[in-house]
Amino acid sequence: MLNITLKGTYQDSSGFNWDYYGDDRNPSQFYIVPRPQFVFQDGKPSFRITRYSTGNVASNGAGFCRFDIELSVPAAVEQAVSGQIPQFFPGAKRPYAFVSLNYNQGGKAYFDFASGSDTITFAAPVSSFGSNVASFQLPMTKQQLDTVILRGRISSLGAGAAAVRHRGAVVRFLARVPVPGDPAVV
Repeated sequence: MLNITLKGTYQDSSGFNWDYYGDDRNPSQFYIVPRPQFVFQDGKPSFRITRYSTGNVASNGAGFCRFDIELSVPAAVEQAVSGQIPQFFPGAKRPYAFVSLNYNQGGKAYFDFASGSDTITFAAPVSSFGSNVASFQLPMTKQQLDTVILRGRISSLGAGAAAVRHRGAVVRFLARVPVPGDPAVV
């Protein structure tokens, strides 16, 4: 089981701090806290935008934006953490095992979308299928879809997927920490 007193931190090249924890029984087993990120297909964030073309000028151009967010740990981060383990956990022996955190049944992912002076929070249930993916299908006005498309163009010009996040579309995942006596704790 994850032991919060056995903690290490690795800072990647973007400045993000990846926290990892040792196991209370197996000194060679570790848990890296995953980071929310867009699901990628063929090296690009997986987005689908559907716009409606109607006779109604007020609703013309409105539609949906669909995308997936996953909690994951890139292989490069696991490799970098493996390089730090001997320094911080001298009792650990190779090969190190990186274990996924348990699925939190009933958990939700939240996506904050800034458009103009408003921030809209969307929620989606998390899934234990695959790699902890939360799927969002967001109904949006024409102006909101224009914002998403503009940010996507900025991203495709070389700023990377992080441009979407740094320009107002902030992803946050909330987690519930089980406590003794909680009926969800087995």
